Amino acid sequence: MSTRVNRVKEIQQIIKKTASITIQKLAAELDVSKMTIRRDLEQILKDPEIQLIRGMLIYNHISEPDVESKYSIISASTLNKGIKERIAYKAKSILEPGDTIIIDAGSTTELLARIIPKDLNIEVTCFSLNILNEILKNGSCSVTLPGGKFHCSSMIFQSREGIELLKKTRVKKAFISAYGVNLRLGVTCSADFERELKRTALNSAEQRILLVDSSKFGKVTNIHFADLEDFDTIVTDNQLPDNIVTEIRNRGITLHIV
Repeated sequence: MSTRVNRVKEIQQIIKKTASITIQKLAAELDVSKMTIRRDLEQILKDPEIQLIRGMLIYNHISEPDVESKYSIISASTLNKGIKERIAYKAKSILEPGDTIIIDAGSTTELLARIIPKDLNIEVTCFSLNILNEILKNGSCSVTLPGGKFHCSSMIFQSREGIELLKKTRVKKAFISAYGVNLRLGVTCSADFERELKRTALNSAEQRILLVDSSKFGKVTNIHFADLEDFDTIVTDNQLPDNIVTEIRNRGITLHIV
């Protein structure tokens, strides 16, 4: 077997092990030039689970045909629950009486929906079943639900008509979730059907707030829906590395660490 074939196989294994890696880091790890890696790209990308996005090689495992998304809102709700609760309580403190808001689908945003104070008279637009259920329990919030096809993985209702309704909606604040946050590659989600909903929600809000725990930083999928600078505020936990904290604040984004 040729040296190049061996190198390509090793590169593919590294990408799958790390989930994402830049060409520069890959070259350093293998002690070869970046040009060598670039020459190998055609062979590397023959693996359908590997993609090249803005100079970064990304592993995206292909699910079985009958599985719509590798993400599960049920599973996500059990991960880092204490941290997500702290993030949700901080997000609650951003709310003001009479606010109009959008609450994105997600496990952290569900916790926010659960603790909205009844005396604030909030008007909520949401597009997922778990958020809707929490808002209906509140009893004092008015709620708008753009309908559509129900996706079990994230409990999202999605349709062209729902998107059009969101486009006509204007709110004071949007609380958005994400599957991954990368300083260079931006903010990504787990399924393609989520992308337009999230982008439209961002475009409909005066203040855009990202709710993510620190484990999401460094993760990336091929489904980009926003750049970091598209958010005015990020709420996350105190496990975020100092270099990322500094970079976010240098970009003029308000960062709340809980």
